[in-house]
Amino acid sequence: MAQAIAESGHSLAVWARRPASIDALRGSFTFDVADSVASLGAMSDIVALCVYQDSDVEELMLDGKLLESMPAGSVIVNHGTGSPAAAGRFAELARKSQITMLDAPVSGGAERARTRTLSIMVGGDEEGYLQCQTLFASYATVVTHLGPPGSGQFAKLINNVLVTANMRNAEQALLLADSLGFDVVELGEVILASSGSSRALEQLVRTDTDLFDHFQIALDKDVSEFAAAVEGTAFPTADLVAAARLGVAGMSEIVRLRAGQSRNRLSGQAT
Repeated sequence: MAQAIAESGHSLAVWARRPASIDALRGSFTFDVADSVASLGAMSDIVALCVYQDSDVEELMLDGKLLESMPAGSVIVNHGTGSPAAAGRFAELARKSQITMLDAPVSGGAERARTRTLSIMVGGDEEGYLQCQTLFASYATVVTHLGPPGSGQFAKLINNVLVTANMRNAEQALLLADSLGFDVVELGEVILASSGSSRALEQLVRTDTDLFDHFQIALDKDVSEFAAAVEGTAFPTADLVAAARLGVAGMSEIVRLRAGQSRNRLSGQAT
């Protein structure tokens, strides 16, 4: 995403909590490095945050003095996934400093970030959304303003609970295929080119197994965020949440299954 911004002609400054994140960008494109998130805010009219959870966002805004450092009329964009209620609280904090805060979680993963075809679900003031349209267009092809603060987060949580619920079906199908003697990755690729294809199946079949732990932890967090966000609403969501939790838990089964098949193939070649 940073490379897309720089190569689209925007002036780019970056800051990261881990020096390795900055080092990974060096040599690929031109950017300035801020020595703190407050310095980043002072030199920017739009700051995009890509951090793990709401507590990280709040820490940067308040303890990191991001709100204090940014000029009036600027915009903070939260590209992470979190609570709709927290998004509303952040927007109100920003408003008091004459800054617009957008909740704008992204979807598509690393591959779509590389091809600049992410989707963005935006909640917040219309004026701030319009101010960021050119920026968003540098790394996303589908950008939708869905309503007031919290709308973007709610949309992303619905997306993620649907993916994880769908995963449960895909996991059951792959486990059945394994019991019938299929190579599940090979069969999965055939299905991905057929009418049974889904993003849930794609993630189970194609995601590097080294990334599954991180992926599983993040999705588990998002399902919990969804359950909290819909608690007390009139619409029945218990079955959807239950299916999503089973889908998250079942990812571990698919990792073990894929690892076991790899060992079996290697063993077969050795003999």
